[in-house]
This record gives sequence, structure tokens and C-alpha cells, in this order.
Amino acid sequence: MSKRQRQRRTDRRRQAQRRGKTAIGASLALGAALAAPATGQAATTFTVTNTNESGTGSLAAAINGANADAAADTIIFQPGLHGRIALNSAALPDLTHDATIVGPGAGQLVIDGNDDGTRLSGPLLRVTGPSAVAPIDVSISGLTFEDGGDSGSTGGGILATNADLTVADSTLTGNKADVGAALNVTAGSLDLARSTVSGNHADAGGGGIGLYESRISMSDSTVTGNSAACGGGLVLSVTSGAIARSTISGNTATSEDPAGYTGGGGIWEYGKTATDHLDVTNTTIAGNHAASTGGGFHSYNAGGSGNVTVASSTVVGNSAEIAGGGMYAGGPGSQPAPVISNSIVAGNRTVSAGTDLAQNGTTPFRVDFSLVQAAPPAVIDETVPGSNITGRSPQLTALDDNGGPTQTMAPTLSSPVIDAGRSSVATDQRGLTRPIDRATANSAAAGANGADMGAVEEQSGPFAGPEIAGPPPPPPTPPAPVAVAKVSRLKLRGHALSFKVTCGGAVCSGSGTLTTTELLRARTIRLARAHLIKRRHTVGRKAYRVAPGKSRTVTVRLNRTGVKLLKRFHRLPVRLSVTLKRANGKPKTVKHARKVFRLRRH
Repeated sequence: MSKRQRQRRTDRRRQAQRRGKTAIGASLALGAALAAPATGQAATTFTVTNTNESGTGSLAAAINGANADAAADTIIFQPGLHGRIALNSAALPDLTHDATIVGPGAGQLVIDGNDDGTRLSGPLLRVTGPSAVAPIDVSISGLTFEDGGDSGSTGGGILATNADLTVADSTLTGNKADVGAALNVTAGSLDLARSTVSGNHADAGGGGIGLYESRISMSDSTVTGNSAACGGGLVLSVTSGAIARSTISGNTATSEDPAGYTGGGGIWEYGKTATDHLDVTNTTIAGNHAASTGGGFHSYNAGGSGNVTVASSTVVGNSAEIAGGGMYAGGPGSQPAPVISNSIVAGNRTVSAGTDLAQNGTTPFRVDFSLVQAAPPAVIDETVPGSNITGRSPQLTALDDNGGPTQTMAPTLSSPVIDAGRSSVATDQRGLTRPIDRATANSAAAGANGADMGAVEEQSGPFAGPEIAGPPPPPPTPPAPVAVAKVSRLKLRGHALSFKVTCGGAVCSGSGTLTTTELLRARTIRLARAHLIKRRHTVGRKAYRVAPGKSRTVTVRLNRTGVKLLKRFHRLPVRLSVTLKRANGKPKTVKHARKVFRLRRH
């Protein structure tokens, strides 16, 4: 073998060795790539560390981080973080991906859209999915959404589109919008649990909640003190819905919305197709008012559905100015009326006809095992003969805390509804056992099982076992200190009104609100002559919180509406209302005063 041949063999051997090393390296790299987890798929937990409107550690930054990650992330709050997230310049970023937001508690953290007296023009938070067939899944708990939105906006607190939204253990209050002031959900679903929706206002429909082409599941929640032209508490255009163990009270439907729909002080329900349905169970609907029809509940069925069921519920003390103080069945033609079972419909009022029940057609309400105090002129089909009670008072207590997460109206021991019903659910609105049969069923109708009619099951039945001596009762708890606020030193300065709050007892918290009334000359179809109508505006609001024994000066600035009216009329009479939040959640007015802003001439 020549020298040249030996060199060629050596070169070929080296080339083969290099090719082998390359192949082995490629195989190892491929194996490592297959074994490594896919990046961007693991869920991330973002922690909010401050109450800033934006920037590092803010809720806005956490939402942006969750949006940038395809996984279903979680947003939590640093332990001990409390106060207000003041959205003075912009709303929170839109939430566009699956996410869970776990707040520290509704009483601990407030998302505030009116901290500086100028309301945001849109909702505090938008939740937006790609499409109705591919909705995102978002869960929010332990937060308060306050003073979001303004007249003309869609949604004031939370606006959800193409999303399955869960809201739990939260409060939505003081929000404003054109429709769905606190919660507005379209083409998705809402699961509302253990939450309070109060003091919101919509110019058109859904003072508290507005659902459109969506599904609702509401439980252990309170909707109170809201107002709208139509559906003071809730407007529900739902494909399916369930309301359970909840209280809907003190809401108002004031007039007619732009689409011509009216009524529904508590609930306004719209059934479009024969498959749409809404079930109301173990729920109290009380003290609501409608300027037209359906003080407590207005059911408008346009698609021949009639699939509204009210079971083991209490509809009491509502009012309407035209018909159906308790419930009204409307819609074009003679549409099916709701089914009422094991319920109380009593003590409702109207100016004209149908104090408890009314309908615009001849299709009857299908009613069994229920007390209807004043049925005429409504048409009723008693589906179980002899099961209903008519013409009698249910003898209930006032709406109050009777145990459970929501307020209820309990029957007194002499009430005719006790043991006179038939309930298919094992608990009442408070979560207590049902039925409790005190002796024998108070009804001879077929199927009676001794349950009490209405949302509350009276629990003082016979004791079914030997009495067991227990430990002595604990000493009574001393009463908690009561907050007392005094308001003084009202001063006008430029576009602001200031007042001093002096607090005694417990912590004082509440708000100062400026309102004005604008007189407008209008002409209606019914009246040939011109007349004056009043339009009420909220032109400023400021929340306050004062420690016991301390004082604080609170300044309420005119918002954009107030400044605009002042520039237009050169003087602006306003009414200041200072409220104090009480322990039972109901505000108390501690100061009324009238002042006049005057435009400064330069």
C-alpha cells in the first residue's frame, strides 16, 4: 500500500467518525426536544402588590400578563392588601383569556370608577372572548366594583361578551349604564353566587343585571335598590336560567325603555323561543315597584314559550301603577303564563287591576299549592284541585335576617301557609330542612307533603327524640359600637363643594352626592299641550371613610355633566346628600343641603 493510499484511508476514517458524532448529537437534541414540556402552556399566578391604577404590581399589569399567556392563569392579591383601586384615567385592560381573579374580600378591596368625581364613560372591566361558540371562562371573587360607567355606556361594572363569567362573594354598587348597569352579559353565561348587586342605575334596561342571549345561574345573592326604565333589578333574555335562594327587593322600573318595553320592577323576563326557560326557586321578591306592569315580576313571552316556573318562593309587597302588582304575564297575543307552585303571592298593589296577578291574554296562570291573596281578575288554572289558598293573608314577618345568606319573610306560627304545601326541594331559602311537619299536613290535596308555602320553612316542628341537655348558653355578646357621623362646614369653591365629617362610635364610611334637577319642555303623543318634565342628574360623588373620634374634610367636585350644565345655565342649584353606611348595609342620610354654583366671569 502506497503512502498516498494510507493517507486516503486515514482521511475516510476521520470523516466517518465526524459523521457519527454529528448523527449522535442530532439524535440527542431531538430526544431532548421531545422530552421537554411545551413552553407557554403552564398556568401562571400573578400577584397584585399595590392599589395603583397601573404599573408594576398593579391589577392592570396582572391582567395584561394573563392576556399574554395562553394558559388559564390566576390573579391573586398580596396578603393584607386593602383599600381602593381608583380608576381615574382609564378602565382596567380588557380580559381576553381564561383567568381566575381571587380578591381579598368585597369589604377589603374596591375597584372605584369615580374616586375623583369624574365617572368613567365605560365599564370598569370588560371580559371579551373570541366568539359565542368559543367563549372564554373567567371567574372573579372577593371584590367590590363601584361607580363604574355613565349614562349611555353598555355595562357599568362588568361587561362580558362571548364569555362564561362567574362572580362570587362580591359586591357591585353605584354603577351606571344604558343597559345592564352592574353586570351586562351577552352571548355567554353568568354564574352569580353569594354576591350583592345594589344601588345601580340603567337608563334603559337592567338596573342591576342585564343578560342577553345568555344563561344565568344565580344563588344566595341579593339584588336590591337598583333602578331602570325597564327591569329595575334584572332584565333576562335568557336561553336558560335558574335563580335560587336569593332576594330581589326594593328595585324600581321607572318608565319605558327605547325599544318600548315596560315594567318589571324586580325582574323583566323575555322568552323569545319555545325552548327558553327560567326557574325561580326558594327566592323572595319583595318591595319592588313598576311604573307600568309587573311590580315584582314581568314575564314577556314572544315565542310561545311560557317556560317560567316560580316554585317555593315569596312574592309579597310589590306594586305597579297599571296592572300586576305581584306578577304580570305579557307578550303579543295570548302567550302562556308562568307556572306557580308552593309559593306565596300576596299583599301586592296596583292603581287599576290585578293586585297580585294579571295578564294581557286569557291563558291562565297554572297554580298549585300556593297562596294567592287577591287573584281576580287574573285567570288561574288550579292544576291540583283544592291545593290553593285564596283571599287570605299569609301572615308573614317583614323582610329581615332570619338566618341564611339573604333576607327573608318568615311565616308566623298562625300563618295558613304552614304545612299546607308541597315542595320538591329539600331545603328552604336559608338552606334549612324542608319540610318540617308540625303535626299533620295542613292540606287534603293530593300530593301534599307538609311543606310550608313560600321561600321559608318554619322550623319549630315537634321534637322527634329525647331531649339532650347541652352546655349552658354563652354570655350575651355586647353590642357593637354604632357609627355616628356629623356633617358641618359646607363651602363652595370653584367647581367643588367641601364638607367636614366628624365621626363618633365605630368607623364612619359613606359618600357625598350632588344632584340637580333640569326642567325640560317636551311634547308627548298623549298630551297635545306642551308641559314640563324633570330630569335628575348626579353631578358629583365622593366616598369617605373616617376613623372613630376623627374628622375629615371631604371635597365633592362637579363631574363632566355638572360642569356642562353650569356653563350652559351660568348657575347650578344642587342638593348635597351625605350618607352613612350602616351595619345592615342600608345607607342612612345624615345631611341634606342645597347650594348654588355660579359660573365665574373672567
